[in-house]
Amino acid sequence: MKTSKSYFFACIVYFLMGTLCNAQINLVPNYSFEDSLGCPSSQGEIYLTQYWRAGYGSVDYFNECSTYTAGVPLNIFGYQNAHTGAAYAGIIIFHVLAHNGREFIEVKLNDTLVINKRYCVEFYISLSDNEQYAIWDIGAYFSANGVYGHPLSQILTYVPQVTNTQGNYITNKNDWTKISGNFIAKGGENYITIGNFEDDAIIDTLFVDSSYTGPYDWRGSYYYIDDVSVILCDDTTSVFEENSVGKIEVSLFPNPAKDEITLIFKDYTGDNTVFELYDMLENKLLNIKLNVVNDQSTISINQLPQGIYLYKIKNSKGTIESDKLIIIR
Repeated sequence: MKTSKSYFFACIVYFLMGTLCNAQINLVPNYSFEDSLGCPSSQGEIYLTQYWRAGYGSVDYFNECSTYTAGVPLNIFGYQNAHTGAAYAGIIIFHVLAHNGREFIEVKLNDTLVINKRYCVEFYISLSDNEQYAIWDIGAYFSANGVYGHPLSQILTYVPQVTNTQGNYITNKNDWTKISGNFIAKGGENYITIGNFEDDAIIDTLFVDSSYTGPYDWRGSYYYIDDVSVILCDDTTSVFEENSVGKIEVSLFPNPAKDEITLIFKDYTGDNTVFELYDMLENKLLNIKLNVVNDQSTISINQLPQGIYLYKIKNSKGTIESDKLIIIR
């Protein structure tokens, strides 16, 4: 319905980038929410943007054609220009007054994902000005069928294949933050759903300043979303076939393990270190920021079923150690 000059030039840039990158095809239709069926005038009107829908909740659609409530850059939640073009979406993923208050946005991909192929995923989010809390728990879940109209609760009990880094609170209200990752498809995935898949009981929140003084209660986390991309990665190398950081020693025991594992470092430097666990298809299951005390850190694995897994220990310089972990019950 609507095409702006900025969107026109954005399309040219994306076309040239695609040409230079071996014509990689974005499988997400209407990735920047520009193709609209009408101009939004209120909240909860995601149905006015082509293809996208609310996986759960009342997902919002913003466009510069609109007035204050659903406008771009000024709207009821704050002030933000689109990452590209003239439109974006928005979801609430936490609120103090609504236990597990969640909204999820989803779309059917242009093509079905192929088994054992690696896909690169990215999307951009920005915390709205009026909200008082930031979180890091946001991810993208891929499934054969959509989760539209999930009847049981506002929490979708699925494990997203791509997640934001644990502890990386998305606090930026002035600009957009990229969330990215990659995974190996099990095959048959047709939908991408974006949101917060964790229960309030275990998520971390960070209070951020808000200058809003109006009548609404903004004790929550509301994020704008723009430019969602899913492409077949050029590099099909396993995430475990990469160079490790030298001169840092760490050991994991026991292996096989049952309920917990312990990591022992030699001369731990205090650098931020994370433990990542994958299944044998290299779908990420855990991403834990380590608390290292006296060169040791213990991790509970009692929630995982028996099987063979892959793990990586990483810091800001890269991968320290990667190997297999066997869990027995």
